[in-house]
Amino acid sequence: MFDRFYAVLLIFSAFFAQKLTAEDIVNTNFRERCRKTISGQYSNALADKALAEDAVTLAGDAINKSKKQIEADEVKLKAIREKIQSSEYSPELINERDAVTAQIKLYKEQLSVSQGQLASSQKLLDTSKKRIESIRKKVESIFNVTMVSDPEGGPRKLLARIEWKSPCPKYRVLCPLPSKDLTVLKELRKEIDDSDLSCDRYAKIK
Repeated sequence: MFDRFYAVLLIFSAFFAQKLTAEDIVNTNFRERCRKTISGQYSNALADKALAEDAVTLAGDAINKSKKQIEADEVKLKAIREKIQSSEYSPELINERDAVTAQIKLYKEQLSVSQGQLASSQKLLDTSKKRIESIRKKVESIFNVTMVSDPEGGPRKLLARIEWKSPCPKYRVLCPLPSKDLTVLKELRKEIDDSDLSCDRYAKIK
């Protein structure tokens, strides 16, 4: 008796779940979900470019700092060596020479590391620039993009919001894009992570 009851309950639950899922798909505002997806992806692309720019700047600053320190220490080392050659043996001068020599070696190693970081950061920057420019053209073609100043005083403007350029009646969920915008959206999908397929589903609405 109980086994039969549970079997009926499972069948009913499965049917009810399928019905809910179907209703959720029909009632889902793919237009809004797609907008949010693209907004997030565009924001991430802008952030990647900013991070690469900062990495290039930091590596460049580190290189300049190391070079200046090496130059200053080499001048100091030259003076110490001249003192050693022109005077009697001095343990203090020998120790100072060894300390400065070790410091020069350390900064040269840091210089080498920073130069490697600069090269890799520059590659990332070049890649992120190409990607953001490609995405920007498509996004600005079908969206109105609003950028705002950084509230914390940063030098870069931040993405505030993007809105579809194509109008859609209020309270209407299924609102297809014009054919021109639809073509752009399909191309844009190739450059973003549309993992939940919201943009793919929106592009299929007619």
